Amino acid sequence: EGVKRPHTDFELLLKREGLQVKGLLSSIYKILVQMDTKQNGTAHKKWESECGTRINWNVLYKSPMFNTKVISVQYQTFKLIHRWYLTPLQLHHIHKSNLPMCWFNCGNVGTYFHCWWVCPRAQAFWVKIIKQVHQITGVVLPLKPECILLNCWGVGGSLLETILRAQLQFCCQLPNLSLQPNGKER
Repeated sequence: EGVKRPHTDFELLLKREGLQVKGLLSSIYKILVQMDTKQNGTAHKKWESECGTRINWNVLYKSPMFNTKVISVQYQTFKLIHRWYLTPLQLHHIHKSNLPMCWFNCGNVGTYFHCWWVCPRAQAFWVKIIKQVHQITGVVLPLKPECILLNCWGVGGSLLETILRAQLQFCCQLPNLSLQPNGKER
């Protein structure tokens, strides 16, 4: 029968909410999905506003970046899209001693979109990546944040186009790992 022990605070909370300890993961997952659908769209709306275009999020979430077996790429993609990285401006609001200036010392306020796209140093980085992708694949990528940061390349096409699109997504997504504000040089 097992060892009898008192319930933890978390287990008591779940019982109070009418959830059973058995099937706990399924119950937690349902709660998280409900929370996500209530909050869903906030980051999406900001991306669409800043990019100046409508983004098909259903297609994006079915892209190779979310279906890869490379967990670090999936995780980084999710964090970028849902704006989990704290920007200098956000850190300044938390700790007044932190300056709200861009990570790249360009002198501008470090908002999310600025640090990942608008900053001249970030732009130079992405231009360099686009040139390298062109040299390797012969494909000229548009210098648009929805393409480079979010990997919105459109849908349809032949199997070859689908494979090329997946390769281009990885080419554009992997450099994001080097732009992460984790304080480590990669």
